[in-house]
Amino acid sequence: MTTVRPAENSELAWINERYQGVGFVPSDLGNEYVAISETDGQASGLGRLVLVEKGHLELGGMYVFEEHRGKGVAHTIVSHLLEEAYTDGIVWCLPFAHLTEFYASFGFVEVQKTVLVPPKAVQEKHQWCNENYGHPVKLLVK
Repeated sequence: MTTVRPAENSELAWINERYQGVGFVPSDLGNEYVAISETDGQASGLGRLVLVEKGHLELGGMYVFEEHRGKGVAHTIVSHLLEEAYTDGIVWCLPFAHLTEFYASFGFVEVQKTVLVPPKAVQEKHQWCNENYGHPVKLLVK
């Protein structure tokens, strides 16, 4: 069984070690809600909801530990973040392109640049991701 809970300050170094291992930006609990999933009492993944600016949040940092992949852990983390941590506003998401359908199941749609322009911080991160990761990254919004 997989459960999800908010991260505690004492876990931040461990969280950032895990993120560093996959090339993700470190977390800062001052403006983020970081969720830790546990499957059968063992840490199985991470995810976060970041306050980018007033009214704009970014869902990201989704990382399911290899031994727990394919078991619905990511779905459980995203559900938790959108149900427990989301308060109000626009939620942006920058997933690898092959995960677009997964996020669409939560109501995310691909941004059409001529229709909707996200905050500068989200635009810059999207560009950075596409320049630094070996897979294309999409820009989604909910």
